[in-house]
Amino acid sequence: MPAGLSLSAFASQEVTTTPKDGKWKVELAPLAANLYGNDLVVKQGDQTVTRKNLVVGDVWLCGGQSNMHWQVDQSADNEESLAMPVDSNLRLFTVRRRGKPQPLDTLEVANGRKTAPKRSATLAQLGTSSVALCKQQ
Repeated sequence: MPAGLSLSAFASQEVTTTPKDGKWKVELAPLAANLYGNDLVVKQGDQTVTRKNLVVGDVWLCGGQSNMHWQVDQSADNEESLAMPVDSNLRLFTVRRRGKPQPLDTLEVANGRKTAPKRSATLAQLGTSSVALCKQQ
């Protein structure tokens, strides 16, 4: 039987579980949205994995259409879009495109970063503009 897995030090919560077939899942008590990053520490036996600066809040998924890759600098109103403020707390990650006929258990992140206070010409136009418009309302 595999050693138990402990998830600790995330927003003052600790949970444990036993992995099955190399996979595991835990549920945390509801957390209030916040802008202050916490570390997520996962331990199993003598192995420890830490993910730093994780926040709790809304998750916006933009995908499924080829136009989701349309960048700000490719748009007709790119100068106006580049001048729009970007929420400095917005975090982005891009999943590497991989066409597969069956569902995947994992994804490959092409990049993940916290945005800069200035809009980047290479950001996805539709996703970032949609978030900005929704937050204005």
